[in-house]
Amino acid sequence: MWFLLYLIQFALAEPSCKPAEASEPLEIYLLTSGPGEGVYTKVGHSALWVSGGGKRETVFNWGAYDSSQDNFLWRFFMGSTTYKLAMMSRQYNIKRVKENNQRLVAQHLDLSPNMKLAIAAELARLARPENHAYNYHWESQNCSTLIRDLIDESTNGALQSLPPLENPTTRRFEVLRHLGSLGWAWFGWHYMASDHGDLVYDRWSSMHIPRSLFQGVNDAMITWETDENPRPLVDQTCLMNDGDWAPEQPPNRLGFFGLLGGTMGLWLFQTRRKTTLWNLPGILWFVASGMLSAFFVFCWVFSSLDGYGFNENWFVSNPAHILIALSIWQRTHLTSKWLWWIITTLLLSGICWKIFDSTPQDNIDFTVLFGLPTLMWVLIYNPFQMHQSSIHSDQQ
Repeated sequence: MWFLLYLIQFALAEPSCKPAEASEPLEIYLLTSGPGEGVYTKVGHSALWVSGGGKRETVFNWGAYDSSQDNFLWRFFMGSTTYKLAMMSRQYNIKRVKENNQRLVAQHLDLSPNMKLAIAAELARLARPENHAYNYHWESQNCSTLIRDLIDESTNGALQSLPPLENPTTRRFEVLRHLGSLGWAWFGWHYMASDHGDLVYDRWSSMHIPRSLFQGVNDAMITWETDENPRPLVDQTCLMNDGDWAPEQPPNRLGFFGLLGGTMGLWLFQTRRKTTLWNLPGILWFVASGMLSAFFVFCWVFSSLDGYGFNENWFVSNPAHILIALSIWQRTHLTSKWLWWIITTLLLSGICWKIFDSTPQDNIDFTVLFGLPTLMWVLIYNPFQMHQSSIHSDQQ
């Protein structure tokens, strides 16, 4: 009996976030979604839920995009993707979240009337069709940063005034822990991210990630114009759909990459005197390495995204690997000295760079994955040693 009463009391105490009637004062909630199953939902999502104030209840979502727009993927890699503001009902938003198996949390923002009016006025301006579209940027302009900026401006800098992070992480750490369950996306981002990905977040920049914005808003304090005493920005938090946050740590695949790279290195050694068919795995390995690096070198030169840049992976995985594949295919064991010198110089330069760089890139897994086969090729196809072996064979 007592247990039943406890459950009833707990249920009654559970916070309930409900929309305000049109005739009631304006109410604003921050909606935060956890990671979903698709690649575009892995980092989560942020939106504003507004009701009351004589307006229709609306969810403002800055994460809408049209994948049918011309060259969408190309524009995404080049940093010129167009996203837009979409306005939807709360019921439709919850339906989308449930379909993607995402956690959804609502935080009621305890704003003063003037703060609410400031947000409402800006939302009214953004709701005009000519203001819907914006140029998406994964870190500086996305669904979370636009809301972060709006809340911060209306609260006189409450989010910028937050204390520093106690245990700051890097951009690479945060993105990889969110993408960890989607292997190909994890691999692609990890490979292409330059040392920009290893920069440590400050509190403000970290809030481009929805979960970090959720925490920042939860920790923020504001002061109403009519009251000198600071109060929490959030006075109520509700779970609107159950689900998981992203794992606290990114996956560690160093052992697997080391095994894969070591196996390929041994395969190159064992098949060095066999037919082209036996050498096909090694050929495909170097073709894939060369094309992967060539694509991201191109992105570095022509894209506006900050994540691209000089990449330490290119010491062990670079466009010259396509020439390595060609040399193996053509069975030119007396490899051109210039190609051998290029690959060897890059390997040695990578070692020196790693030793002397003050902020080395976190890429040891790619170093062993691509570096071990490349090192084996350098040892096997040493043109000086092979030249001596050829002379010795001719003399016999």
